Amino acid sequence: MRILSWNVGGLLAFDKQRLVKRCLLKDSLEIILIQETKFNHDCGVKFFKYCRVWEGDFQDACGKLGGLGIVWNPKYMKLSIKEKIQYWIMGEGHHLNSNKSFVLINVYGPSMPEEKVEVWNTTLGVMNREKPKEMIVGGDFNAILNHKEKVGGLVRNSKAMLDLGEFVPNSLLCDIEPNNGRFTWTNKREGSSKISEMLDRFLVSKGLVGSDLSISSSIFPYLASDHFPIPLKINLPNRNMKGYFKFQSMWWRDSSVVDNLEQWWKDSDQFKGTLSFWFSCRLNFIKNNLKEWNISQFENIFVEKAQIEEELERLNERVIVCRMGDS
Repeated sequence: MRILSWNVGGLLAFDKQRLVKRCLLKDSLEIILIQETKFNHDCGVKFFKYCRVWEGDFQDACGKLGGLGIVWNPKYMKLSIKEKIQYWIMGEGHHLNSNKSFVLINVYGPSMPEEKVEVWNTTLGVMNREKPKEMIVGGDFNAILNHKEKVGGLVRNSKAMLDLGEFVPNSLLCDIEPNNGRFTWTNKREGSSKISEMLDRFLVSKGLVGSDLSISSSIFPYLASDHFPIPLKINLPNRNMKGYFKFQSMWWRDSSVVDNLEQWWKDSDQFKGTLSFWFSCRLNFIKNNLKEWNISQFENIFVEKAQIEEELERLNERVIVCRMGDS
């Protein structure tokens, strides 16, 4: 299961919507928690139509400030929104492949310290009410936990830091630190004026961390906002669901593929039995021949894809380090 949290810094512009849609599709996400959409529910409905297969719900912004959303892929996830207030959305999710259920909260920390405390207290109340369900809290907390989560600017024990430092242990949730960086926000300045902080995070139940599940977080180098998006990856056990065969569109580039398909279809007429059994055997025969032909013509494209992804990951690391000043 892959969940992304991202303060997009406004989702009104079409270019920003296109970038978010590309992020949804390209990175195989199942849920995305969006903060600071800066639009109302009607704009959210239009956004869903643009994304087509995705479903979700939004909390209206106050004018052009704030705004929250949870978007999910119904192919992998059932999710129902239970409560919405100005600074968070709470829903109950059910992962279809693993049959795992959980409570999900999308948080957008307000700028005023007093309002932050109210949000943390409300969140704690919801968590106590929903026990013993597994809990995942993600979003832009708009505060750091300690001085290590900030570089540049004044170093002081702010009230927001102390309040968040009290909320996290009281929540009995585990803070999942990104494995490829320390900061998720920058003020986009250079030199001595540059400030980088860890404002975005995921908190998950200790029951998830203490189980046999693998949980990790990282930082994506999308540059369209002053916040980097952070994905949470939970390797949930599947219910023995077999992977499906997929016809690769690149195969059409080879002129011999049509002739091969015709020949394999003729050669597969050897099978006997009921009509459904005969048809299934012929399809399997063609599928196996396609796999062998693919290796001989294109070699192993999945190994090459993995190598390219590793190279992109190294480039992403350089982008994150250069952007955030993380040494």
